[in-house]
Amino acid sequence: NTPPIVPVKNPDGTWGTPTSTFNQGMQEITNPVAMLSYLNSTTNTNKMVGNSYVEFNLGHLISALNGLKFRSNYSAEFSYVNGRSYTPLYYLDATHQTSTSGISENIDRYTTWDIENLLTYNKVLNNHSFTIMLGQSAYQYRHTNVNGSRNNSLFDDLDHAYLDNATSTNASAGGGYSDHTIASYFGRLNYDYSGKYMLTATLRRDGSSRFGSNNKYGMFPSVSAGWTISKENFFQSFAPSVNFLKLRASWGQNGNEEIGDFQYTSTISTGNLYYFGINKDQYNGAQPSKIPNPNLKWETSEQLDLGLDLYLLQNKLTFTFDFYNKTTKDWLVQAPMPAMIGNVAPLVNGGDIRNRGFEGEIGYKEALGKFHFDISLTGGYNKNEVIDIPNLDKRITGGNGGFGQSGIVVGQAGEPMGSFYGVKTDGIFQNENEVKAYTHSNGDGTTSLIQPYAQPGDFRFVDQNGDGVIDTKDRVNLGSPFPKFTGGVNLNMSFMNFDFSAFIYVSLGNKIWDATRRYDILYSNYRSDALNRWIGEGSTNSYPRVTLNDANNNWQTASDFFVKDGSFARLRNMSIGFTLPTKISQAMTGDFHQQYKF
Repeated sequence: NTPPIVPVKNPDGTWGTPTSTFNQGMQEITNPVAMLSYLNSTTNTNKMVGNSYVEFNLGHLISALNGLKFRSNYSAEFSYVNGRSYTPLYYLDATHQTSTSGISENIDRYTTWDIENLLTYNKVLNNHSFTIMLGQSAYQYRHTNVNGSRNNSLFDDLDHAYLDNATSTNASAGGGYSDHTIASYFGRLNYDYSGKYMLTATLRRDGSSRFGSNNKYGMFPSVSAGWTISKENFFQSFAPSVNFLKLRASWGQNGNEEIGDFQYTSTISTGNLYYFGINKDQYNGAQPSKIPNPNLKWETSEQLDLGLDLYLLQNKLTFTFDFYNKTTKDWLVQAPMPAMIGNVAPLVNGGDIRNRGFEGEIGYKEALGKFHFDISLTGGYNKNEVIDIPNLDKRITGGNGGFGQSGIVVGQAGEPMGSFYGVKTDGIFQNENEVKAYTHSNGDGTTSLIQPYAQPGDFRFVDQNGDGVIDTKDRVNLGSPFPKFTGGVNLNMSFMNFDFSAFIYVSLGNKIWDATRRYDILYSNYRSDALNRWIGEGSTNSYPRVTLNDANNNWQTASDFFVKDGSFARLRNMSIGFTLPTKISQAMTGDFHQQYKF
């Protein structure tokens, strides 16, 4: 957003700024190199990590308990983080300056421990194999911090940036504490018969400190099964061409608690000033920070998966296919509330979202003399859809685009979550006659201009509801942020001592909202596509004129002009290698070992 005509430094050695270049300030936008030069900070982290375990094979003690094992794991982590910063006295422009130097310091302590106890029993009876596991785990995370700041440093460097080296009597201090605990109990059964039939069943009971007193625990079952058809006797006639065939199915639930700490309750916030009495004495008040919700509970995802594995031509050609249907229930979301409530809305469980689709992979490998290669193609399709939102509108809005573009992200029943909403454009007014011709019938024989402030070169916005006014009621779904297809190509080749590998990833069909330019700052830089703007009748029908007086709100109106195609193909990894001949590598390794007596 910084204009490119602003130099890093002026001829006299001072920092270049928009003000010094063309006598025009740009709010918080200034010389980024200059701002970086005033950032003086250091962070030191000391961390200690440890883990230990003990395991007992109870079958060694009592023969009747053969196959029964107990294992206890314990891990812990302690981190001590100290940060210091120094801000010097400087002046760039009216909005980027300091009146005094400043020092700040913070100390953070993080403590985490995790314990897990497992009791496992393995048993084989002829062709039957069983594994039964019972377990318990607990996890705790704690964070404490303290911070302070003070002005008027005695030294002009970071090395001496300690609070005692500042002379101001107005110091500030703060601090806080947070913790997070999880307690879990679980069990699992694995069964296998001759490698033909496989079954796994799991049951978890997880509790989290992040939920209200009424719903701290959630129950999450799952089951999966597999059938290796190629091992059946009736399938042997297909064995020469079909080497492996397996069907898979699974169903399960898991929970989500990623909402931050203390979200179910209402903590107390301070710093609320009020003035009492004739002398208007100042008092520091406190208030609840948000509305509590003791009924907050786990968000649950339930998923069904059906899969197929197929290997052909002596395992050279492989196919893998999965279909899934995942529904997220009791979605954790901040409840929309009218501003007159006067407090922050609570987190609630509301709404169901479904993701349904498939994933597949095709692979082939071959050896032709000294040339070897294998290639795999992966692809997937996912349909995201909001099933229900429990409010009157069956809809929630949020998200901001550029300046003046609020509420552009919408969740609505029957549509993808987070769809972009805005006004559609119908080209650009090419002349004054087109502006005057875009009218609305008032029903009394008169007409009025739909866009009374428009001029040639401005967008023609679609009056979707036909009320003669362009506003948020004219917004429609402009696209989904979710790709319609994702996939990739993985290639590996080798010839003699040379090898090559590459991976290409592809994402198709998703939309992105372009909010890269600060349209609320008139002199911020444009991208190069502004060179194709409207400059006269017939010049373009897709990019509006550039003007400091945007009376038509071309840039503030949330419209399809800001919605772009997010599809891409990316070469994520490529490598070329050469392996030294064995004699050379052995000779080099031998000389190295002999020299350094390894």
